[in-house]
Amino acid sequence: MKNCIFFVLLCSAFLVMLSSCEEEVETVIDDTTTHETMALREQYSDKITGGWISVIETESSYLEQHYSFGADGKMTGKVFFKSRKNMVNGESVFADWEILADEDVAGTWDLRYVSSLQKNVLYMNVDSEYAFNNPIEFVSVDSSVLEITSPFFLNEIIKMQRVAD
Repeated sequence: MKNCIFFVLLCSAFLVMLSSCEEEVETVIDDTTTHETMALREQYSDKITGGWISVIETESSYLEQHYSFGADGKMTGKVFFKSRKNMVNGESVFADWEILADEDVAGTWDLRYVSSLQKNVLYMNVDSEYAFNNPIEFVSVDSSVLEITSPFFLNEIIKMQRVAD
């Protein structure tokens, strides 16, 4: 009988230890309605609304991005990316340009403070073969320049210039 009670206690202790090893479920925070998000939208949404362009050009690549952010949370845009090799048959010469992306994009946009990242972000949810639909860090905006992390190159900040819609 003592062995049976000891066995039950041992099994119970094992189950308690096993259950304490499970990861705790993280509380999901809805950052769309937090005070920080509301303040961010209040301060910057009107400044972001409108048309923007960014052109990044090197000897071997060219990336042009146009985005138009509507007051209704919708957005449209155009992305054009081409590159060329700078070595052909072992010689240092430039090859012809190769178009890698030429697409129109459409979707939605939103400003949020993401507490898990502790960053202000510009969400661009677009149907794109090339751009990623992750939070893009919102750096700053004024009447002529919008600074965000690139939707194409991770951790690269781009400066977009305001254009007429």
